[in-house]
Amino acid sequence: MGRNIITRRVMVGTEVVRIIGENPKRKSFIIQNKGTASIYLLGSENLTKDDGIEVAAGASFSDETSTGAIYAVAESGTQDVRVMVIGD
Repeated sequence: MGRNIITRRVMVGTEVVRIIGENPKRKSFIIQNKGTASIYLLGSENLTKDDGIEVAAGASFSDETSTGAIYAVAESGTQDVRVMVIGD
């Protein structure tokens, strides 16, 4: 049986937002920042951009091991982000 692939657009602002939910069956994900400012990826909603992994404007981030929730916050404004999740 093939793997499910889910893609969606998420608008990320200056308040922390969950962009990928926890899923123990997830195989991988890709996050693409199509905005004009950096976003920061976080492992908890109780963190700030200073704790995050920067994804610059025009860049992407992928992971093939994490199954936990992923949160994001923008450096400034509202950023256009694409998310692709691959799972069973």
